[in-house]
Amino acid sequence: MSVLAAQLVTAAPGDIGIFRTDVLWTPSGPRWDGITANLVYPPVTDTGWVTPAVAAAAIAASPLRHLAQPAEVAEVIALVASHQARYITGQIIRMS
Repeated sequence: MSVLAAQLVTAAPGDIGIFRTDVLWTPSGPRWDGITANLVYPPVTDTGWVTPAVAAAAIAASPLRHLAQPAEVAEVIALVASHQARYITGQIIRMS
């Protein structure tokens, strides 16, 4: 495992904890009325910075056997931010 991969794996639980405690809730209840908040965890994405070894490992670990493209990740984020998703809030969306 590379140093970067170790940092990402270590940071993920912290991201989730901050999201659940600081973004969604305050001691008196929900932080924002009428505003949705969701967390999207994209998979390893072909941004041009991914080494061939990391890409091969990500493809092997993916149930879709595919390296995500930036446009695919953007589509999920756009969906969650859209009016169609107005009743989706407080979710952690893990893309495969």
